[in-house]
Amino acid sequence: MSYFKYNDKLSKLYSPAEIIKLEEGARELKEDFNCELLVASTNILGTHKTVTITISQGYREDGVYLDKTGLEEKVEILFKPFLKERILYVRPLPHKLAIVEVVSPEWLKERMLKKGIRMKDIMIDTGIDKTNLSAWLSGARVMSQPVKAMFYFYLTRAADKGQVLGTFFQNLNNATPGAILEVPTEHITEMDVRSEVMKKAIELNCHVLMGDFSMPIANITFYQPRAYNA
Repeated sequence: MSYFKYNDKLSKLYSPAEIIKLEEGARELKEDFNCELLVASTNILGTHKTVTITISQGYREDGVYLDKTGLEEKVEILFKPFLKERILYVRPLPHKLAIVEVVSPEWLKERMLKKGIRMKDIMIDTGIDKTNLSAWLSGARVMSQPVKAMFYFYLTRAADKGQVLGTFFQNLNNATPGAILEVPTEHITEMDVRSEVMKKAIELNCHVLMGDFSMPIANITFYQPRAYNA
């Protein structure tokens, strides 16, 4: 079993013995941090041989996750013994909770107050009875993810979203390398903007880091990848 996705690309740069050691390190990252490694690309042409590794982190029961820097460091440590005459690029993908996880009793009350929505309005619009709504709003009853999703999208109006998206795309169009774009995630999901963000990253010749869209404000950062060598 390989702990690298597309591990066949490694054979272009590394010997069988080196690949065995890299696989051992990748296995430890999987077991200790639930990290997945993907060989995005390799290049053996020209003066420098390069490898680009994407690292992502899956769900952890303890809720402890590595940030962008932490993920980069794990890959750097893994490949450091094998960087002679080779250059490493790392694409970190920090773990992101589902966007609807932002929903809590406090969030519901704040959004209802901001939009002037009463419990009676929700009852009429959704058909949910007062007993269940009261229990969710007070925190007496735990909200399942489908319930959170219902509240999230009910309290995020299309008109608001259109206006916010327009402002976001205007800022995206003016972005430069190193730019950090704030995304008010009560209106925008990653799916809404990913395509245009990736086009902008290609235009700027940058990597892009999507912030945690489960939080009230997410960041999108365009950055030049750091090159690791011996």
